[in-house]
Amino acid sequence: MPMLGTQVVHVVDDDLATRIAIDVILRSVGYDVALYENGAEFLARLGPDMTGCVILDVRLPGLGGLEVQRRLVDSSYSLPVIFLTAHADVEMAVRAMKAGAIEFLTKPFREQDLLDAISCAMEASGARARFVNMSARCGRCRACQRESVRFSYYCAKGAWVSRLRMT
Repeated sequence: MPMLGTQVVHVVDDDLATRIAIDVILRSVGYDVALYENGAEFLARLGPDMTGCVILDVRLPGLGGLEVQRRLVDSSYSLPVIFLTAHADVEMAVRAMKAGAIEFLTKPFREQDLLDAISCAMEASGARARFVNMSARCGRCRACQRESVRFSYYCAKGAWVSRLRMT
C-alpha cells in the first residue's frame, strides 16, 4: 500500500494483464501505483489522505467506471479521473468529460498519451491539495486568494472543483 500523503496513480481495471502493464509503465517512470480489480475495492479504500489520480476502466464488474466516477465526485475525497477503456462511444466519453474526467483514452493506448494525462491529473491533484491546505488556514488572505485562482486555472475541467472554490 502506498504511503499516506504521496501522490499515487490508482489503477482500477478488471483485466489483470492491463493492470500489470500499466503498473510496469508507471513504475518505470517513477510513479507510485496502487492496483484495484474493481470499483468497489477502490471506493472501500478511498480516504481523506488519498492523493494523486485515478485511471478507471469504463466496464467493470459491479460498479461501472462512470458510477465510480460519480461517487468519487460526490465524495469529499475527489481525485482527478482518467478513463481508459476498450469499449468507448461518443456518448460515454461526453458523459465522462462533463462529469470532470481529465482524459478519455481508448485501448490500445499510446504510453505517452497516458503519461501526459497522468501528468495533467497530478498537477490538478497537487493544486487541489495546496488549495485545501490553504483554505483550512484562513481562506481570506491574499495568498489563499492567489492559490484559489491557480487552483481554478489548473483544474477548470473538473466538476469536482466547483465544490472547492472559495465563496
